[in-house]
Amino acid sequence: MNGLTDNLLFSFFSVSFIAGLIILLVPARNRFLPQKTAFFLSVPVVVLAAVSYILFLLGEHPGLFSASVPLVSSLGLNICLGADNLSMVFIFFSALFVPVSILVSRHAKRMSSFFYSLPFFSCGSMAGLFSAQDFFTFFFFWQLSAFPILFLCGIWGRQGRIAASRQF
Repeated sequence: MNGLTDNLLFSFFSVSFIAGLIILLVPARNRFLPQKTAFFLSVPVVVLAAVSYILFLLGEHPGLFSASVPLVSSLGLNICLGADNLSMVFIFFSALFVPVSILVSRHAKRMSSFFYSLPFFSCGSMAGLFSAQDFFTFFFFWQLSAFPILFLCGIWGRQGRIAASRQF
């Protein structure tokens, strides 16, 4: 088990990003359709995070929580993912962040499919960030996690959102 497809962390990352992409395809004819779709798609993300956390605590299948796949072998760049107690707690809480953020924004105006896809992209990139085992993987997921926050601040922020986005 040394491929990313055998890793629960990579599966969590993939499910989060696929859910975000599905929400981007939801038409915004009805104001509440993207929100309802996002909430229902957040359930598998939270369930996968909870199952991963429980399996990790039980110590079952330790190979499910570590992987190293060569990305550019000539440069020695690998994607190295692994989990410990603290990273699994953070991954679980980042998964809980998704439905909570969707429910909190239920009365907000100007919300679109793009808005509701950003928590999923943020959650997936945070899973990679918290489980990174080397500097390259950490830096890659750090940069990937900056984009959803940049858009949330720049588009849906309050006063000074443009200045905050520039600084970010």
